[in-house]
Amino acid sequence: MRVIRHQAALLDANSYVVVADQAKLAVIIDPTADLDSDLEPLLAAGVAVEAVILTHGHFDHIAGCRLCNTLWSDAKVMVHEADSHLLSDPDANLSSWFL
Repeated sequence: MRVIRHQAALLDANSYVVVADQAKLAVIIDPTADLDSDLEPLLAAGVAVEAVILTHGHFDHIAGCRLCNTLWSDAKVMVHEADSHLLSDPDANLSSWFL
């Protein structure tokens, strides 16, 4: 098992990809918008992402969800129910302020 840490250009937010190489399975934690360079090798290697885990719903931690869904449409997106409203509210997740 290995952990890939990615520090985003915007606000230095951290994303993590936990990969079980032998099983070709992974989970992504807090996908940032510029995570694509770390995800493309996984896709090429046939790694399946089972879940995208969001520690909270601020824009800098959810900005890569659409990319993850495009690459792995079966991956579940998981967030605490108290933050679930942030996923669809640009004012609440602060994306309307920064993007």
